[in-house]
Amino acid sequence: MFGPRYAPVTARLVEEAVQASVGSYDALVVAGFSFDPEAAFLEKSPPAGIRLFRMQIAPDVLSRPFQPGEHERITVKVIDVRGNEVIVVREVFRESVR
Repeated sequence: MFGPRYAPVTARLVEEAVQASVGSYDALVVAGFSFDPEAAFLEKSPPAGIRLFRMQIAPDVLSRPFQPGEHERITVKVIDVRGNEVIVVREVFRESVR
C-alpha cells in the first residue's frame, strides 16, 4: 500500500489495507512519506494473520511519467532500514502508461 504524498499514513489507512489483505496475503508493505504515531505503532503489534512492514519513502525518489523503452520493462529497487536490498524487473503494459 502506498500512502498519500502530502499527508501522513494514518492508522485508519493501514487498518483498511489490512482488512483488504487478510486471507489473500500473509504480509503487507505500507510505504509512505510520513506516518502518524498510531500507524507506526501498528507495525509493532500487527493484527492477527498478517505481517506488517513500514517503508519510509524518501521525498527525492519520485519519478516523472515516462514512456517505456524498447523492452517495455522497468527495474524497481527497494532498500529497507536494515540495508537489505531487493531488485525486481517488471513488464510495463502500454494501456497503463499515460
